[in-house]
Amino acid sequence: MDFPQQRIVSPHVGANIKRHRQKAGITQVELAKRAGIDSSYTSQIEAGNSLPSLTVLIRISKELGVPLAEMLREEDLGKQTDTAESKAVPYFGKIPAGPPSECVADMGTVPVLHHLWAEDRYALQIDSDSMLPTLKPNDLVLVQWCESYDLDHIANKICICWFDGMNAVKRLKKEVTKQGTSWLLISDNKKYKPIRLGEYANTKIQGVVLGIMWRVP
Repeated sequence: MDFPQQRIVSPHVGANIKRHRQKAGITQVELAKRAGIDSSYTSQIEAGNSLPSLTVLIRISKELGVPLAEMLREEDLGKQTDTAESKAVPYFGKIPAGPPSECVADMGTVPVLHHLWAEDRYALQIDSDSMLPTLKPNDLVLVQWCESYDLDHIANKICICWFDGMNAVKRLKKEVTKQGTSWLLISDNKKYKPIRLGEYANTKIQGVVLGIMWRVP
């Protein structure tokens, strides 16, 4: 099953970095030194020939004193996209323990197109290889949070899960046998074994991944 890579975040990152760097009055070499990257890489990013990882982009944003959301905003001939076309969602480096509106976003915010915004949605950076090849480490995904779910409604979808004090990103799979129906949390990466829903204490599904917002090729 193909996973949606929606055009949620603008690709005009290089132009935004260049604009803010020039506004700050620093050279590519100086910015690269501050951000801990090679100056030739900075040049490639600004020219639009390379897309930085989120880690690098966050470092660049901090060195320029510009919010990450501003770096990801679409630019057209030096003018920002009309704010009516995009809204910000909270950005988490780790899975939040509750509703995103009630948690502190440890990574700030990122913009999404207006029709994709909702109060109970947030951006999450993937930090494991359990969903390879569908999701890669460092992918930024858009997540729909919910207090409870009808399992049949989200069968085969990639979910944000809590179990036994741990959190993970797994696909929900329905298993029907002669003994009855059960639910499994599986990884697309076959090196990880399935987990039976309810196998661990306090198992809970608290979100569904809607699509990939950001991926470095």
